[in-house]
Amino acid sequence: GGGGGGTPVFYIYTNSLTVTGNLGSRATSTSSCQSMQTASYPAMTCTNYLAVASYPGDDLLNASTNHSVPAGRTLTSESGTTVASSWSAFLTGPTVTLQTAGVANTTPTPFYWTSTAIGGGFDATYNCTNNSDGTNGAVGSQGAITTTAGTHIRFAVNQPCDGSTNSAYLMCICWN
Repeated sequence: GGGGGGTPVFYIYTNSLTVTGNLGSRATSTSSCQSMQTASYPAMTCTNYLAVASYPGDDLLNASTNHSVPAGRTLTSESGTTVASSWSAFLTGPTVTLQTAGVANTTPTPFYWTSTAIGGGFDATYNCTNNSDGTNGAVGSQGAITTTAGTHIRFAVNQPCDGSTNSAYLMCICWN
């Protein structure tokens, strides 16, 4: 993407509202991210959106190829704090925690749904039935806002998808 002549941006954000692991299809979770940005961060000049979650055949590791996520652009919080020097650097471990960057607080939860394996691939074991099941009969994986370790993207596993053990956010990225 691009054009428009604006300053290139690449943000990671959440509205810190807890949701179940039923993030919906990729199109649905992308739409949720766009609505969240419009409502909560209207000053961010984004034109493209993506949930920080993996799907079968559409994992975060390949988001630059599949969704034109800007591979070499610095990922920042809404306030401009650098989270990672690039998308791949974020996947392997952010420079600062999402908590430190001001993306989210640990209240009500330090977790967000990812369905992602360490390194950015799809988590074939813990994925809330491909992000479609928000009940306690399904289990998913969650990222943590409190660590820079490579495990940050898959910090908590085997989590009931209704959020009854660990409630969790929808985490999003957007760019122009």
